[in-house]
Amino acid sequence: MDTAEHTCKLIDVDIHDIQVVELPREALRHALLSARRPLDPGTQPNTPLWAKSLEYGRAYHGISWQNILFPAADAPLLEATLSRFDTVYLDDKVTVTDVLDVHSMRSDLLFDSNTMQWLLLHEMKLSIPIGVLDSATADSSESSRRCNWYAALRDCLVRSSNDQPDQRAPWIQCAENSARQVICSYFYQLKRYALNPSDIRFPPNCGNLSFFYVPDHPEALFPYTKNELCSRIAHLGHSVERIEGSEADAQRKERLYYDFGGRYHTIIVDSQDAVLRYMPLQFHAQYCWAYLRTAHTLVCDIEDALVVESLSQRDEDYLDRIINNIQYEQFLYAEFSRSVQADAEILTYIDRTWSLTISLTQLEQFADNLASTLERSLQRSTGKTAKRQEMALFALSLIQLIALVSVWADYLNLIETYGDKNYGTFPWSLFGSEPILNSFNILLPWILIIVSIAIMMWCLARNVRQH
Repeated sequence: MDTAEHTCKLIDVDIHDIQVVELPREALRHALLSARRPLDPGTQPNTPLWAKSLEYGRAYHGISWQNILFPAADAPLLEATLSRFDTVYLDDKVTVTDVLDVHSMRSDLLFDSNTMQWLLLHEMKLSIPIGVLDSATADSSESSRRCNWYAALRDCLVRSSNDQPDQRAPWIQCAENSARQVICSYFYQLKRYALNPSDIRFPPNCGNLSFFYVPDHPEALFPYTKNELCSRIAHLGHSVERIEGSEADAQRKERLYYDFGGRYHTIIVDSQDAVLRYMPLQFHAQYCWAYLRTAHTLVCDIEDALVVESLSQRDEDYLDRIINNIQYEQFLYAEFSRSVQADAEILTYIDRTWSLTISLTQLEQFADNLASTLERSLQRSTGKTAKRQEMALFALSLIQLIALVSVWADYLNLIETYGDKNYGTFPWSLFGSEPILNSFNILLPWILIIVSIAIMMWCLARNVRQH
């Protein structure tokens, strides 16, 4: 370790785990077609300090928070959670439990009524002595725990697979169960929609961990761009990423080391104020990523209906809501970008790493194409309905013609039986002679029949040419 680093005795590590909440398609459809309603803040409405920064520019003004769990308030739950954390070693002797601030642990449920997006946030804080952190980040082949405590801690917070036993901390499992109850209660109040708690999923491998390092004497590590310990701290995440990224892409400044990865994000700052400044960037990126996942489910639902052509006017309204939803998300992204102009470089770096802007644009184009396809499908359906109506009217016309022939036959019988031979009266006065009248009476039905057959043949020939 460098000599200057010995003046730094302690480093606080703020850890934020943002978990995706996955709802059934029918529940999402119901929510989008219903009136917007915020989430009840509950009995403890206090939100994390960094959340107040989201209000800048009113980008996330539609988000409502509900604190669902403080593990420190539940002694049995806390004890079980600490027992699980006690298996995560930073070095050969020190575990996460040894350096954990139990009062910093909290779980919050987030809901954006504008996009109908749900997220579950877990937070905790470690206070790690500099010597322990130096040992935990040192390269060693003797024990994988030293370089992979990121992965070990992630196993306590995020489930890796549904096929394997759930080894997460009891705190996380209890928070998810509480979140399910809150979401079900929300949907029940939303037009009495009954949502089964088991249908609410927290997909495996969908939790992203952000590690904020705050040294007690940051000047001892300046500049971060050249400090060896900062580089080794950032390497912790890279060594356990599923997709290998380039450490050279990290944003390095004298007082900031910003490494945005896939599942692990390491940010080394110089004060707690900097955490309040940069955590909204982390939230923004992970919110957009979660939204893209949810929106993909929505558009695929409509696409499946288009394939089987089982569409209705309600589907058209549903797609309109989806398109408006996507456009609002793009507006939200732009609004947030304007509110953090001072950190535009970092936001661009995050966007480039996860391709957020490109994904949102492609999603909107795909939804627009679905809207065009749906419009054409409805036009074809309307055309087919109009043709069926035309054929029905044509058949009715033929029936009326046949009825007219029958009426005309009755007329002839009346003429023959009761007709007056006085040519000065109707109808003989109209035709002038009885032979002419008899010819007209005989030819008229035949003319009507021939014209009807000709019209029918013409209609059939036109349909054949169109197909």
